[in-house]
Amino acid sequence: MGAKGRVVKGRSSDREDVVVSTDSRFIALIERSRALYKPGTGIPLEEIKRKYAIKSKPKPARRSRKAR
Repeated sequence: MGAKGRVVKGRSSDREDVVVSTDSRFIALIERSRALYKPGTGIPLEEIKRKYAIKSKPKPARRSRKAR
């Protein structure tokens, strides 16, 4: 049985994900949205950030590898 068919003990957010993702009303909402908004036809994320003055989070610094 694949991971899709199992419910495992976990955080409450994991249970919420299962409940929401299997709800027929939620699935219908997603399908309607996908039909209405084809890829590339929405508002770019950068435009939303500019409009609402949302700053991007800085990328974490890369850790250097230790020499052996």
